[in-house]
Amino acid sequence: LPISSPLATLVAAADRSRPTPGEPAQPAPKPVKPRAVQWGPKGLEAIAICRQSTKSSKWVCNGPLDDQIIVDEPTLESALERQRCAGGEFVTGGPRLEGVQWNAYRCGHALGYGDYDLAKRHGLSIARRSYICPADQQGDGRCTTPYSGQDKGS
Repeated sequence: LPISSPLATLVAAADRSRPTPGEPAQPAPKPVKPRAVQWGPKGLEAIAICRQSTKSSKWVCNGPLDDQIIVDEPTLESALERQRCAGGEFVTGGPRLEGVQWNAYRCGHALGYGDYDLAKRHGLSIARRSYICPADQQGDGRCTTPYSGQDKGS
């Protein structure tokens, strides 16, 4: 048996894959169309309100998860994280509660199932974004996809 080089083997294999003259060519595969996303309900953005104690310089936040009653967080960020509002974005329009001004923060996700709606609770007039989840997404409802009419189709 003759020994052939690897290059010769590849060329021979490529020649076998081409149609012979008069033989119909194979149709090109059809591109796979991505499945359209089915969207669930829209949700309003979660809001947290925070203040710093003038006595201890520690932070307290009320937010989507609860009303924190102990002023014990060393930083604003740790107080926001406690409310599932890490990286919260300051927004004007925080409430004045019992003579103390609180700052409002947008959390960057929709309210989850069972979360407190602080904007509604305190009658805040602040700019809130809307978010939407894919209908088949499992989770707690805290979507991070900003709503831009996705559910209306194209």
